[in-house]
Amino acid sequence: MSTVVVCVLVCRPAAAQQAARAFAGGLFGVSTLSADGRSVTSGPSAALSLYKPENGMAVNLFAGVHLLQYFSVQGNWMWNRNDVTLVSSLADPRGGGYYEQRQHSHQHAAVIDGLI
Repeated sequence: MSTVVVCVLVCRPAAAQQAARAFAGGLFGVSTLSADGRSVTSGPSAALSLYKPENGMAVNLFAGVHLLQYFSVQGNWMWNRNDVTLVSSLADPRGGGYYEQRQHSHQHAAVIDGLI
């Protein structure tokens, strides 16, 4: 035996906005980057390179104005920060080498959007 439930939502129709109206807001979250690695072997030599990012902070601030009934213009400023570790090693019959380097990665972006 199966039961079917039907939900009906009653709402008044959405009205388009006639007057220009400003809006602003912000978001805070987690920034995630993808890790990557590569290895190359040729004959007796081998090389390895790794990129390991950590999660970091992200901020998105936005402001805009509703211009027409169904059109808005919005400006965004975005920032994020991640700590990354770069690792590389080389091995061949004459010797080899290795390094590990930690860095901070910052990215900024400014975007203007047209919203329909």
